[in-house]
Amino acid sequence: MIGGLRTAFFRGIMKHINRIVIAIITGVITGILGLLFLDSFKIYNDYVIDNPYNYIFPLIGGFLLSVIWYLIGDGNKHFGSKVVIDELASMDMQIISIRDAIVKFIGTIISICTGFLMGKVGFFIHLGGAVGSNIAYRTTSSDSEKKMIITAGVAGALAAITGSVPFAVLFVIEMYYIKDIAFHKVLYPLIASAISSYMVVILLFKRINVVNIDITAMGLKESLFYAIVLGLIGSFVGIIMKKYIPMLKEFHNNKMPVYSPIIGGLILSVIGYFYPEYFKMFVLDLNGEFNYTLMLVLLFVGLSVSMAFGAIGGEFTLLLLMGAFIGAIINPTGVVIIIGISAVLSAFYGAGFSVLVLFSSLGMEELIMPVAIATIIGIVINEKFKEIIVEKKVSNIV
Repeated sequence: MIGGLRTAFFRGIMKHINRIVIAIITGVITGILGLLFLDSFKIYNDYVIDNPYNYIFPLIGGFLLSVIWYLIGDGNKHFGSKVVIDELASMDMQIISIRDAIVKFIGTIISICTGFLMGKVGFFIHLGGAVGSNIAYRTTSSDSEKKMIITAGVAGALAAITGSVPFAVLFVIEMYYIKDIAFHKVLYPLIASAISSYMVVILLFKRINVVNIDITAMGLKESLFYAIVLGLIGSFVGIIMKKYIPMLKEFHNNKMPVYSPIIGGLILSVIGYFYPEYFKMFVLDLNGEFNYTLMLVLLFVGLSVSMAFGAIGGEFTLLLLMGAFIGAIINPTGVVIIIGISAVLSAFYGAGFSVLVLFSSLGMEELIMPVAIATIIGIVINEKFKEIIVEKKVSNIV
């Protein structure tokens, strides 16, 4: 009997070790892909932003994206978090193929590097899920083990692209936590994957900045006032975008022909010709003096055209910029900008705790209280309005 208990104990230990090893391998792979992904955007910084003919690039990108959509064909046209949710919801068959991930990986780089307004983070979640999915289906037949590996891939991807292990782990738990698996079994593979991915990127890429903002001290009463006001404004914007963005994507997937990115590229080229500031959207120094109202309008128009006409990528960075511009319009100071970002992201994703951790880690105690209030308002409004939001939650999967 004692021998049987020992055997069972060691089997359990080996199972945990095996999970950790697979999670580390997943994290290393997502870290390496993160390096390639981040490094590719130097093309945009070096050749597009200050190029006197940069307004031509969206049109070129439109032609290239038409080829990408031709290659995708009748396959899965979705990308980002939705694909990961679908993958976790259906264990009968693998949804994210390697070919699909590679084609959309190239499509995302083309989209962003040629001036379409799409985010990096959302698609890299897709890529992390693809890495986890392909490892999972090759290493285990257990549905619960597959789900753990897929979410570990997402955690590794988020740690690589944001440079924050706590945010990566908490965001995955808040967005993708599956209640039919014991919490501790999910937690340590997420941590192992996120840390290994982060280490790969930091060792080779040195440093990642989610947002470049100088934070200066602000009085408690003043910061709490902005937390409440911007918490409400930013949260309602987040809820509106939560409905609007899926509508744009579905409009493209169901209504638009394969050559629609060419039309979208032409529209963005015209915008870029008359408003060169458009091309500085992703490299905007939020510490400077800008016409933030104009930038907010350009952001909204740019993301609307990009998503409706077939650009590939995510929305996280765009929502971050939207919250930043809203905050800067009200008061262009670092604390207020961070509050605006926190409110929009919390309301859109319903993942307030991870957003709080991400922005409270900027090194100022003054941020913790106002950011906490803004994220709480965002979560409450998200819960209030989620009945009208078309979204599947993995946490509802039994």
